[in-house]
Amino acid sequence: MSEKARGVTATERLLAKFCEQSFLKLWSYPNRHKDGGHELCDLLAVFGDTVFIFFDRENTLPDIPDKDPPVLWNRWKRNVIDRQVKTAHGAERYIRRGRPIFLDAKRGKRFPIPSTRTWSADPVRPGACRRQ
Repeated sequence: MSEKARGVTATERLLAKFCEQSFLKLWSYPNRHKDGGHELCDLLAVFGDTVFIFFDRENTLPDIPDKDPPVLWNRWKRNVIDRQVKTAHGAERYIRRGRPIFLDAKRGKRFPIPSTRTWSADPVRPGACRRQ
């Protein structure tokens, strides 16, 4: 379908490698960009009329002994998970509106995406189980 990027960060490269070693190999495309040149998502997988939008965010839960764990968790969740879910919904809206997707930030070549009906926005949290 189009050229594939490898991912910019270590976790983006890990996500791209996972897809390359799975059934998503033929349909996954790391680091697609919006018409303003900003990154749309960390990985886009298009299979028929289904689109999977993946994001990764490497961010560990801080281990601060004198802080209340529920307070730390809620702050981390708000700053990492909730913010990423909002980003995922924005990417979905962008694509649903039929706005162009590009292979790189220079916007030289468009990514061909078919009209789609099924969506899945999937934030990936590699650091969610680790503490600093």
